[in-house]
Amino acid sequence: MTVLEREMKFRVPGHFDASGLPGNFGNLVITDPVVVTLEAVYYDTEDLRLLAGGMSLRYRDGWMVKLAQPPDRPDLMQRLEVPIDGQDGEIPAQAYDLTRPALRGASPEPVARLSTKRSVFEVREANGALQAEIFFDRVSATRADGGTGAFHELEVELAESAPDSLLQPLRDRLDGHGVCEVVAVPKLARALGLDSVPDPPVPVPQLSDRATAGEVVALSLALSARRFLDHIPAVILDEDPEGVHQARVATRRLRSDLRTFRRFVERSRADGLRAGLRTVTRLLGAVRDLDVLQIRLLSVLDQIQEPERRAADEILSALTMERDEALSLVVEGFRRESFVLLLDELVEFCAGPELTEAAAAPADLTLLKMARKPWKKVKEMVAGLPDQPSPEQLHRLRILVKRARYAAEAVSPVGGEEAEEFAVQLSELQDVLGEHQDAVVAGDWLRRREGAQSLAAGELIGLEVARATAAAEGWREIWEVAAKPELAMWMTAPQTEGATRPRTDN
Repeated sequence: MTVLEREMKFRVPGHFDASGLPGNFGNLVITDPVVVTLEAVYYDTEDLRLLAGGMSLRYRDGWMVKLAQPPDRPDLMQRLEVPIDGQDGEIPAQAYDLTRPALRGASPEPVARLSTKRSVFEVREANGALQAEIFFDRVSATRADGGTGAFHELEVELAESAPDSLLQPLRDRLDGHGVCEVVAVPKLARALGLDSVPDPPVPVPQLSDRATAGEVVALSLALSARRFLDHIPAVILDEDPEGVHQARVATRRLRSDLRTFRRFVERSRADGLRAGLRTVTRLLGAVRDLDVLQIRLLSVLDQIQEPERRAADEILSALTMERDEALSLVVEGFRRESFVLLLDELVEFCAGPELTEAAAAPADLTLLKMARKPWKKVKEMVAGLPDQPSPEQLHRLRILVKRARYAAEAVSPVGGEEAEEFAVQLSELQDVLGEHQDAVVAGDWLRRREGAQSLAAGELIGLEVARATAAAEGWREIWEVAAKPELAMWMTAPQTEGATRPRTDN
């Protein structure tokens, strides 16, 4: 079972005395310490790919993979802890699966052995409830090259139920004892003599005041690549369907960006990357479609009464088995050499895209018009639709709307708030068209049920038909808003202020 670790690290001087920490403050009490000794071996590659990728791999009493998570505040470190069974010296398969986006085929080796004398102080409420732990660590490190080092640090780790707001009073308490310098650096980095972690494999570039088209292209590709790499472990862990969803969205965005910006990047490499990502998108899509179907069926299960209810439960069980099989194909695909090579190419390409001469032009003079083509295709298709479009036509329209939305979001650094608002409207249109497609897919899947399940499936199909009908009747109203000419005026002229703004990828 994974645990979200929320901690704040502090650098402390060698003469720091922790004996004054215990005592009462506010409605909290810091207990007397318990001292333990911890021995751990940390693994990484020669070029420290795990550290650079926000990951760590160690063996202490068992294997542990830690995965950095976006912090809620800049002075807080958040990492997902994944304990894994296995023998010392034999890295488990799951550890490789979780760290593959950072390792990309490289083999981790022991890089440091840390011996830590830890004083553990508990922070409890008056009723005894544990709110946090304070660790005073005196660390001795032996590196793989034979070098040694030592350092002291102090950590405040919040309990699972403790609010982030508890950090400030704890920090004030520590300030009073001479602890004030926050250091958001993992132990391994300090053991290796580093003041900070290495740069990530795909850095997110900053835009200049008058960005070129190439700068915006590089930013868009980097954000989507990071999104994909960051969510691969969530796909493997399979604790939340959002992991598969976000990984799939990232691959779709990457493929869309490589299509939209094809004239600015080296064509053959971009086409090869798109082809590789197509396979990954297909594998993830099979799981995501079943996740959506499961969510939909669970939401209406209470409407199915006996005797069909038992058959409906069997339908859900069959769906779960099919979904698990689809996920196993994803995991198997991620273990293939072709996927590792794809990750390498993705990182190399998106970390420093090979740009064409056209990419040197100012972004506001070149990129805005690139959003027109996918938008034009949407308008042309809507104009040619009959009064009652077929499910296939609405599905095709959704794909075109998604491409137009992604294009608008990709150029939003130069399109500004107008481009962002346009993308929001397209997102709403995409949602209602997606609701229709999800209902159609659900109905098709349910129609394949046989035997005793067919009656319950019939009731569920009726509910999905109603959903599909509502979406088919409601999308044009949203279209009328999205198609207002003033919403697309930003595509027709460059920004007069000559400035660009960072894109937010959400």
